[in-house]
Amino acid sequence: MTISAHKTEEAKRIQTIHFLPSNSNGKEKDYESGFHYYGARYYWSEALTGWLSVDPMMDKYPSISPYAYCAWNPVKLVDPDGNDWYETSCGEITWTDYHSQEQMKKNNLDGRYLGVTVEDGNAYYSLFNTTENLKTPEGRLVQAIDHEVVKYARCIRTGNDIENVDYGDFSNIYGFDRGMIAGMNVGGCNVHYGNELHYADADNVQMMVSEKNMQGRLESLTSSNRPLTGMGGGSPRIDGYRFNIVRKGGDSGNPIVTFAYSSKARADAFSNKVGAMCNQKIYLTLKQMRRVNGQFQQITQ
Repeated sequence: MTISAHKTEEAKRIQTIHFLPSNSNGKEKDYESGFHYYGARYYWSEALTGWLSVDPMMDKYPSISPYAYCAWNPVKLVDPDGNDWYETSCGEITWTDYHSQEQMKKNNLDGRYLGVTVEDGNAYYSLFNTTENLKTPEGRLVQAIDHEVVKYARCIRTGNDIENVDYGDFSNIYGFDRGMIAGMNVGGCNVHYGNELHYADADNVQMMVSEKNMQGRLESLTSSNRPLTGMGGGSPRIDGYRFNIVRKGGDSGNPIVTFAYSSKARADAFSNKVGAMCNQKIYLTLKQMRRVNGQFQQITQ
């Protein structure tokens, strides 16, 4: 997927999304594996003509084959890329394919639609369907990136210039430590990486913590979705297709956060979900909720 801005006088504020399909369903082929990647699982069209793994929601539909698509009824039903959160009648917070209370009602799903993210005390229900602990820096990092992704999607939906998006605050995730050992302090920044950092099923996540400037926002998906051969400057090497949270006043060479995917198909799956959030017909709202005094309230950004 690529996102471009028309710069003519008549349409200078219009943002358009272009999907680059390689099959009839608009999904790009992962040429490293030969399969088509749909976000949740791979499809093999040439030989098996079916999914290579089970539906992640198979436990909710025990009467349907876990290898089926849309309950064997793709004419009437669709399976969107993303999932949102809702509160069941028992008070449990779980995820759903539907993107509004109206869609839940039409499909006889009892409960209260909450939104794309939910904060409930120290529990955080993320944009990419993970549950995080906000007491940990790893959980706070997921939440901070989520906020920037949602702000980016809102900007595209309203036709605003991405350059007008406010920068988010990443200063409360890791504190700057002057005493970090050599090799973990690059260009005046503490470098955090490793298995404990995660975001949107990326293969590698790296955070560069500086002493002062920790304001950042999501870089344009077009320019950041490119092979990365290493950050340079002594920092750990990150291979793959990258996305950046760029530092205020900086550029792609000095990001706050970089998360990378090993294949273009997996990177495109991330882009496609962000692209879907830019689509008013799919996501009727982009609500982010927080429970305050027992009641859910929308976060204002």
